[in-house]
Amino acid sequence: MEIEHAFAPDVSKASARVITQKEMAGRQIELGSNVFLSFGEESADGVFLEKGEAFMMSGRGCPVIIASDSKNVAIVHAGRDSLIYRDAVMDNVGKASRPYMSVVDSLIDAFVERESFPGEMVMAFSIPTAVFEHPLEHPTYGNFNRALHAFVEKQWPGNTNICKGSMYLNLEDIFLSQAHRVGVKASVVHPAGTIPGMTYPRNSQETRNGARNLIIVQRVY
Repeated sequence: MEIEHAFAPDVSKASARVITQKEMAGRQIELGSNVFLSFGEESADGVFLEKGEAFMMSGRGCPVIIASDSKNVAIVHAGRDSLIYRDAVMDNVGKASRPYMSVVDSLIDAFVERESFPGEMVMAFSIPTAVFEHPLEHPTYGNFNRALHAFVEKQWPGNTNICKGSMYLNLEDIFLSQAHRVGVKASVVHPAGTIPGMTYPRNSQETRNGARNLIIVQRVY
């Protein structure tokens, strides 16, 4: 099925917002004959799609979540900060800039607003745990990385590994824990580690050179 319209929300701020196509009507460019790309003027992690439409984002190991019921389909960016609210990690909830701990919670509310509930959530293209390194004594990020380790082990135990002074984060299992906690059937498909060239260690030359993935997910039904 050809894509007639693609939506590329601004996922850079990990806002955990899920919006509609109408909220992305501000900026639109024509890519070709009857093919349009809409950019969001406000930050959002995902969008609801109609048949034939697509979600598009640039990422570096960030997975996506596809949530669906019998009528609705939403695609969202599900990077670390979308799944785990940074202010909660650092105990800054009094300064909250978003109402949700995770984009999973935001998806639930977005479906409820449509008088529905997601029958299934599927995560795809997640960075492998083995390369998602967080050095615990990093001169800039060490405090956050240590707090993140403690927070994840308290909220979703067993989803980090410690090796040689670094914490390795398992985004897939964190997502599964979050979804199962709210009663949603959830699964993981197409991990990025099974796709050659899709992900690199955080300190690799490819990462330092700014290598990124273009992810496009189309609704086909």
